[in-house]
Amino acid sequence: MAEARVRGGSYLILALWVYTAYLTASRPIEVRNLTREDIREGHGVEIPIGKRRATQVAKRKLIEWPPKLKATIDEAKALQRTGSPLIFGNSSGQFLYTRNGWTTIWTRLMVYCEAKAKLEGVTFERFVLRRMQPKAVTARKTRGDLNIFDATGRADERMIHQDYDRRTIKRSTSTEERTFLK
Repeated sequence: MAEARVRGGSYLILALWVYTAYLTASRPIEVRNLTREDIREGHGVEIPIGKRRATQVAKRKLIEWPPKLKATIDEAKALQRTGSPLIFGNSSGQFLYTRNGWTTIWTRLMVYCEAKAKLEGVTFERFVLRRMQPKAVTARKTRGDLNIFDATGRADERMIHQDYDRRTIKRSTSTEERTFLK
């Protein structure tokens, strides 16, 4: 995010988009199409759930406003020069970036981040957009969040537990002896 702020423009819009996807445990494509109409003042942001069969009714999830999410959305809206309905449109606010456009900007941003990390002597590992939702699920599971199923908008919990939970150490408490010995 720091390097995107230095670069500004499309780099910052992209970084805010990716951070929003992370905070909402959404697929990046679900967040890319957000409009101002999806914001529910006082409640949160309503995100369409992307994957569904053609015969299924469109579903949406409401993510309540934690301070970081509200600040991220507000900053993205403030970057638009026009009153565009899009939250993560181009800097003039009129068009959505194409998938290839996002990929190009993301690749460049990763190169800039690697160079800055090397210059500062810190480690940096590139990451790709498709790993944002699994990363968010893993972070939520690590902190003990119980509402991961609704947050992701997945059709079943199998994918969450089997594919998205990438914790290497699973944590739990021991069974209390009193209940065992009685």
